[in-house]
Amino acid sequence: MILNYTARMIQFYEKIGKCTKPYSLLFNSQIYPHIGLIDAFSSENKAALQKTIDVIMSAADFKGKIEPFIECLQAHGYIGTTLKLAKHALTAFYLFLDIHDLGYHPDIVWIWFSEVKNTLGTSWLHWRRVLSFCNEYLLSGDIHPGGKYKYIPTIYDELPEWCKEAVAGLLEQKKREYRESGTLKSYRCSCASFCLFLIDHGYDSFKQISPEIIKEFSIRDEHSTFKGRATRFVIVRAFLRYLEEHRYTERHGLDQCLISGSAPVDKIIDVLSDEQIQRIQEYRLTHNAPVELRDIAIVLLGLKTGLRAYDILALRFQDIDWKKCQISIIMKKTKTQITLPMPVEVGNAIYSYLKYGRPDAESDFIFVRSKAPYGRLTGKVCTRALYRILPERNDVKGGGFHVTRRTFATNLLKNHAGIDDVMDALGHRDPTSVMKYLLLDDERSRKCGLSLSDIGLMLEGGL
Repeated sequence: MILNYTARMIQFYEKIGKCTKPYSLLFNSQIYPHIGLIDAFSSENKAALQKTIDVIMSAADFKGKIEPFIECLQAHGYIGTTLKLAKHALTAFYLFLDIHDLGYHPDIVWIWFSEVKNTLGTSWLHWRRVLSFCNEYLLSGDIHPGGKYKYIPTIYDELPEWCKEAVAGLLEQKKREYRESGTLKSYRCSCASFCLFLIDHGYDSFKQISPEIIKEFSIRDEHSTFKGRATRFVIVRAFLRYLEEHRYTERHGLDQCLISGSAPVDKIIDVLSDEQIQRIQEYRLTHNAPVELRDIAIVLLGLKTGLRAYDILALRFQDIDWKKCQISIIMKKTKTQITLPMPVEVGNAIYSYLKYGRPDAESDFIFVRSKAPYGRLTGKVCTRALYRILPERNDVKGGGFHVTRRTFATNLLKNHAGIDDVMDALGHRDPTSVMKYLLLDDERSRKCGLSLSDIGLMLEGGL
């Protein structure tokens, strides 16, 4: 109560010009613990603050940007806690700048955050995200809620320039080959590990690479499985070829020093049982929360059309012809255009989600996040949807969302569809990729069985 009335008194003095600083904010007992004082900072952060001279704007200008930033968050669909936290965090940072006569710079934001982080409890991750949004807004005038921010330097970031230049060149080449972001990440990680190995052995140029150092790198690889080692070596081999093609090394054939092959593996195909399929149908009849409606629409799409997870998440409104009950897309993996019939139950599930579960979001994508920002879904959303309906699938090794596609293909085979029909439905180009689904057609597989006596084998006892 004392702090509240004192703050009001200071606000009065501010209005009549007797107090030129916003000291009234300091009497907020919720904000004061998060302001921070430079005298209490670590010596490293004190030195870092002294080096940050080229500020972007003054503390007063930064204060004037807080409300427009809050409005930007609102425009992207953020409400409630996020808006309150943003105002709280940025006010605390403004007071820090004002008290210490500092201006705004992104580096100062993170120095300050590293010091006050211990006062934030479990909400520090939310603070970090809001501060990243603010930095982006102040530099570009908007935010990208669906973007990912990198807070911890990677091995690649710490490489010297002679390594970075070559690795960046290979990554750019792979981008032009339309490689996925996950593939590019694997390339960056493996190439960076190889470069770090060279640096640890005193190398300062790729011209020094020899078969002996490559052999030692292969021996010291820490992967526990052959598949992991083979994947790493495939990438490093590509990197060595790139170095040779672009004259980073004068040695030829260095990529042949790494063996990267692996034996083919046949796995027992896993599909959903009839009992699990029945439970999915029952789930649809008994659950109607927004996320549950989204889950059932996603799972039924996979089960009844055989679409892959990322093709389902990429579905747009224009991809569905409601009159013809068809779905037309270009499949991401094969770049094949495919038109599939949309079963009535799938159409009803999508309709229920659109009417009762989907947020009012201005997005072309059918499936969007249930909370702001209402952007396109990414990651393991489809797998998590399946796990929520069939929790036991979480304990199955490799029991991800792709099981719905295998179940779809298997059911086609069981219903006497030909190989060409299954290929068309799955969008496959090679018939050999469909053959593995034949293993699960038990009924017709029995018809292909041979008598042991026909090939000269007798069971013990003559039976």
